[in-house]
Amino acid sequence: MLSLFTSATLTGLGYGAQTPTMGYSTWNYFPYKGIDEKTCYDFADEMVKAGLVDAGYRVFIVDEPCFIGRDSTGQLVQNSTTWPNGLKAFSTYLKDRNMTLGIYTDAGDKTCQGCPGSQGHEKQDMATFKSWGIEYVKVDRCFGVDSPTMRDNLPHTFSLYDTPGMQVSMILAGTDNCWVWGNQSSVSCRTTGDIHYSASSMYSNIENQEKVPGIETFAGPGFFNDLDMLMIGTNSSPSGTQTLTLNESIIQMSVWSALKSPLLASNNVKIVPEEYLKILLNKEAIDINQDPLAIQAKRISWSAEANPNPRPRVSFQYCIGDLMQDWQYSSTFKTLYSNSSKLCLATDGKDVSLGGCTSKPASNNTWVFESNNKISLESDPSLCLQGSMGPGYSSVIVGPCNSPDPVVQKLQTWTAKGSTIAANLLEYPTCLTSTPLPDSVIDMYLGPLSPARWGGSSAFVLVVVNFQKTPVKKVFDFSQLAGYKPNTPVKIRNTWEAKDIGTFTNTYEIEIQPVNALMLVLTF
Repeated sequence: MLSLFTSATLTGLGYGAQTPTMGYSTWNYFPYKGIDEKTCYDFADEMVKAGLVDAGYRVFIVDEPCFIGRDSTGQLVQNSTTWPNGLKAFSTYLKDRNMTLGIYTDAGDKTCQGCPGSQGHEKQDMATFKSWGIEYVKVDRCFGVDSPTMRDNLPHTFSLYDTPGMQVSMILAGTDNCWVWGNQSSVSCRTTGDIHYSASSMYSNIENQEKVPGIETFAGPGFFNDLDMLMIGTNSSPSGTQTLTLNESIIQMSVWSALKSPLLASNNVKIVPEEYLKILLNKEAIDINQDPLAIQAKRISWSAEANPNPRPRVSFQYCIGDLMQDWQYSSTFKTLYSNSSKLCLATDGKDVSLGGCTSKPASNNTWVFESNNKISLESDPSLCLQGSMGPGYSSVIVGPCNSPDPVVQKLQTWTAKGSTIAANLLEYPTCLTSTPLPDSVIDMYLGPLSPARWGGSSAFVLVVVNFQKTPVKKVFDFSQLAGYKPNTPVKIRNTWEAKDIGTFTNTYEIEIQPVNALMLVLTF
């Protein structure tokens, strides 16, 4: 999925339209249709108590309220059971707390969850949303018109010129290169697929954006590349297990901040551990994200070392036509080859991953497409490829083909469509997906900041990420800083520790701990 944030005149979102949006989305923690009024009121209160609103997280996105239909005039009808007081009352409630309301709809005739969409009612719905006090509209595209048509008509489709002050988020099926053309009518463009409950999904979103050469050149004040929601403090299981470790959370906040991605929390605000909340509230990280220059940091390729992390994971995600969902099946060798990872689908008899493609008869990476739309393991025909659902995430395993459970039977149903393998799992199209991990051990991003905030005549943010399980030392050469002259003293500040490290000339040796990130501010 890709999203596109479209705006006319906008105030009150984050620090303003010229910087990335900050807020909260209900979707990843409550990934179902018809989220209720009480939950949203409770979470809005918790955001205020937690200090998130004061920190800048001011957009509250109800994703999705699920309207129950339309009346005789075409007006959307709210669900009086889940929203007895209506969205307008909630909008007023939020504004009294220095927040603003966002909502979800679809460019098609129905949403991904099967609720009424806005197709044919775009202007009417935008007028309705505005009358309810809504300033942010997330428009999905599970059932929308084809992308070129929507792209050409984007400024007009949702009557943006007639609804100043509205911000619209468009989610497109397919890449569409929206970072190239989106700035004509938008303030942000989703460059990745949906983020899920795992560190590898976070890494995948980083890679999918950064693999586009020069993608940072399309971003700037008023238009930003969106890496999707923050998973910081989000529980991935009922037991309270965190999706990301503290170090992985620091990685996400560092990269999202430096790359000027919108900062949208999506967690159970009531139970977010204090140490995770501190990451979301880190003032210096937020200041870097909301820096008035609003220039996205650029990835600097520092190392071509081999990735020591496990093989890329396999999941099923919304079908977007991305290379991650491009597969080749060899009827001769019976292997499933991922065109994105250059590896083949394999299993240990339980979990499914990607590995080498050298095959022998009846090996652990050879598969058979059965006539009943199942994919069985050649070495053990009693095992079939199976989707595995969790709260907000998805993975792929193998399970007994003869399970009497009808749910399991559905989870084992797959359909080959061209080079994609679609899963019959959810109400919207999902596809077998190869989720890559970063290409290098060390990832580095460098971008300019406003000296007015950080001091000196020139200021830069430097983010260094260590993906391996051992500490790393690297030397950063100041010649990479625009305008730097040899022997000029450079002041370095560690933003996560909120302290100055010292002053250095020409180079600085960086030591970074395992699976962690440093976010440094350099001024001279």
